[in-house]
Amino acid sequence: MEFPNQIIMVNLESSKYFADAIYDELTDQGVHISRMGIKRSQYPNGEKYYKLEIPNAFSLLGKTALYVGSIVSDEDIFDVQRIGYTLAYSGIKRRIFVIPFLAYSSNDRAISPGEVVVSKINHTLFSSLGATDEGNVFVFLDLHTAGLLHYFEGSCLRIELYGQRALCDAIYSAGFDMSKVVIGAPNLRDSKWVNSYASEFKVPIAFVTQNSTLEENSPGSLVIGDVQGKHVIVYSDLIRSSSAVINVTKTYLNAGASSVDFMLSHFAIVDENQIKEIADSPVSGIYATNSHPITQTELVRSSPKFHIIDIAPYFARCLFEMLPSDRFPRLSV
Repeated sequence: MEFPNQIIMVNLESSKYFADAIYDELTDQGVHISRMGIKRSQYPNGEKYYKLEIPNAFSLLGKTALYVGSIVSDEDIFDVQRIGYTLAYSGIKRRIFVIPFLAYSSNDRAISPGEVVVSKINHTLFSSLGATDEGNVFVFLDLHTAGLLHYFEGSCLRIELYGQRALCDAIYSAGFDMSKVVIGAPNLRDSKWVNSYASEFKVPIAFVTQNSTLEENSPGSLVIGDVQGKHVIVYSDLIRSSSAVINVTKTYLNAGASSVDFMLSHFAIVDENQIKEIADSPVSGIYATNSHPITQTELVRSSPKFHIIDIAPYFARCLFEMLPSDRFPRLSV
């Protein structure tokens, strides 16, 4: 297969849905992109085999590559390294890594002696990809800690996109009576973002008094703020367990809230039983972006409690600005 366009798109297998959405958005804007397949397989001893599906050694020379992949596992991290390196080795002049979800983002510091700061190590691995002629670009969504962008070593462009506009639009579209809404936080650490959402909706805020991690919240926690008879919409950037949702929901309901919804930058609960627990829990609804592949499963899609918001158009707008100037077909004169 030949690649007539200057922009090549590849993707993690689990992120094909996101790559498809970005491809559709960009092609609708007149950007010409060639999709390139990657053969991935495994030997009986567990070793991995990869092959870019290109017709000859010069097929990628001087082109720009878009690598789309939500990183949810160690295997995905190695995929970024191995495919990213091979793209450069094959003549790609610029690599743009689109990473809607980044695993280990909360493991960004050592609390106790001897703890491994996996997030820092992973960013060092990304940095070790080396430079191409026109550099590397990494595009993320709502990082757990803004400082992660500074974990990179060497020169590359790092961009963090924010999902606030998409989440707010989804809440507006739901038709809630905003006069009865309170924006809630699952703990005292998320005050910055909770204040930002509360300012957008022009509503009060409330917090759960818990200094531990979200997963450790218990129904016995106290609430700061008046939620009596209110509809609480809890914002969190990342949810990884059902207890995080259920316990916070019960805490606000016990404090007098009439109902509780969640809006999430990243829904990352991968255990089916825990997803079912949320579906059967007192929480009214989950509004989350589609950054994580788990949001595409039938279990999530079929539940009326889950409202999945496509964030791909926001990535596409960012990519549109940085793609090569010859992204459009030349007119004959």
